Amino acid sequence: DQDITKLAGIYGYQSLCDSLYSLYSKIEDILADEMVPEAYKKSVGENFNGKQSAKKLIEALTALVEDRENITKKNSQGRVKLDNLNNALPRIIEGLNGDRPDYFECRTYFTRLSIAKDKICLMRNCTNLMGEMDTAISNSAAIDQIKNWLKLLRFVYQTVQAAKQKHNLMTFDDLEMRAVALMRNNPMICKKYADKFTHIMVDEFQDTNERQRQLLYMLCGGSPTELKGKKLFIVGDSKQSIYRFRGAEVQVFADVCKDITNNGLYVPMDTNFRSLDYVLDVVNGTFGPLMENSAERGMTFEALKANVVHNPEEYEKKHHKHRQEELLLAPKKPEFIQIMWPKGQDGKRKAEAVAIVKKMQEVNRELQEKNGYTKSYYGEMAILLRTMTDAGDIINTLQEQGIAYEMENKNFYELQEVLDIINLFKVLLSKNNELELAGILRSPYFGLDDTTLTKLFLINREKKLWDNLLAMDIALAEEQAALAQHARHVLVELKEAVTSLGPIEVWETLWQKLHPDYVLSCQPRGEIKLANLNILRNSCAEYCLAKGASLAQWLEYVAELRENGGEEKGTLPTDDNAVKIYSIHKSKGLEFSVVFVAQLDKKYNADKTSVRYLPKFGLGIRNQLEDGTLEDTGILRELKDANNLLEQDERVRQMY
Repeated sequence: DQDITKLAGIYGYQSLCDSLYSLYSKIEDILADEMVPEAYKKSVGENFNGKQSAKKLIEALTALVEDRENITKKNSQGRVKLDNLNNALPRIIEGLNGDRPDYFECRTYFTRLSIAKDKICLMRNCTNLMGEMDTAISNSAAIDQIKNWLKLLRFVYQTVQAAKQKHNLMTFDDLEMRAVALMRNNPMICKKYADKFTHIMVDEFQDTNERQRQLLYMLCGGSPTELKGKKLFIVGDSKQSIYRFRGAEVQVFADVCKDITNNGLYVPMDTNFRSLDYVLDVVNGTFGPLMENSAERGMTFEALKANVVHNPEEYEKKHHKHRQEELLLAPKKPEFIQIMWPKGQDGKRKAEAVAIVKKMQEVNRELQEKNGYTKSYYGEMAILLRTMTDAGDIINTLQEQGIAYEMENKNFYELQEVLDIINLFKVLLSKNNELELAGILRSPYFGLDDTTLTKLFLINREKKLWDNLLAMDIALAEEQAALAQHARHVLVELKEAVTSLGPIEVWETLWQKLHPDYVLSCQPRGEIKLANLNILRNSCAEYCLAKGASLAQWLEYVAELRENGGEEKGTLPTDDNAVKIYSIHKSKGLEFSVVFVAQLDKKYNADKTSVRYLPKFGLGIRNQLEDGTLEDTGILRELKDANNLLEQDERVRQMY
């Protein structure tokens, strides 16, 4: 389609694909939203008169330059800019009085313009008028483009729906949408299920979305918009809504609470049984002011009170009741560790990691002295991060100090020690798995470096990496040459074993050739990694014996588990004396005696998306200017501002 091809030319193929992926779960809502195309027309037609705005801007610019001697100092940068603006004003006025008002030149004079505080309203009047014109002009230019976007979204939706129908597939979004549509369009079915339930209780209601609300309302009384009857009982806390990235809408929780209180009862649960008053005083004092500013976006803040007010003697009695070991430190007030670091200088995260580990060591010594023990108390401590990708410096510092640590559990089949062996089996079954072969050659079992791998790939680009490894007609550094020869020898023997032996015998051969008990024991947390590998080995044996399956069939089963986020049975071994490192999301509901919340100063990336959708706002896109560059439309800027506020609210709740 020519219009769709035009979009690819404007945004670039990959950027367009990324944008479509980000919108996919919302496509049905976007196509049903009548405001999407109308929003652009409305912003231009109702709120903007080009000639009138141009006239106002000319008046504002004239007032600004005429008063320039009073609002800027002589020879200052501000005076120079306003003098230049005054000289250019006739040309700017001519552009503004044209058929299509052109104000872009005058924008350049307002970059970092500094004027007297009591006259700043003159400058803001100009910038506000330019902002209005900018919004209207960009939205006007996007009217045709938004039609192309809707055409593309409709094409993608129809294509994907046809493919899902052909293969009998449904996504979780489909299940929600189809359930709501079924109840909406079939009153008898809706009544049948509404009559079936006399009471409906939903826990963690702050993590629900609008579709789920509609479904619940129809189960309660048949209407998707009005809560009828007295069936619904919900439990939740808007302050704990931290799954917006999964589609949770805290505003839904606020709206349902309001509907319930119109005809029911709201019961606040403000007593905290998990934290003492020392912690809650800080939490209430910090987050009360932050969250009160978010009330219009669905947030409510209620201060919590402790079930036990801190009393050392009372605390010792209660603590001993629940613990079979000696008392830990009496509760302390939360401590803010401030690290002064030169702006822009590298090493900030390392300095923070060193400070955290130093404090951990102090607390550990204090506990040991109090309880007369030499044992480690690091198992009582946790470090919380916004994302686990930020853990590198902390892990390295813990390793340098010889302190054991544990990361939050990944899917068992995503653990590196497990993946290495899965990749090895894939390679032994097919030499076409080149990325897997590269991964296993770089693993601790063979230790080839990136330079060697690159050379192996380039021996003969028309052949597979496996064939190049066997030929290996290249000069390598002595150590790498020996490692490559060893890898070739072992892989050939293992491939022969896979061809002629059953799965259990293949594992025995692998153990003899790779010596994982030795290789893994030399690594940090080697004991746990070896235990994980034994779990994998036993799982393979059990599956193959129970199903009469081959190694290839077991790998297919594992691939299915990995795709669906499946987990291996049993609990992975843990170290009771290890510091626990968790993301904030994964730590929800857990308890630790000593907690470090790290990287509070970390900034978030600016929103650079080319397209974004929010209900009640519409679909915001970037528009191509005459010079080919892309610029946010006024609607996209409004959407980003609204989304940034919602993201900021979420970050506050995350920290709470």
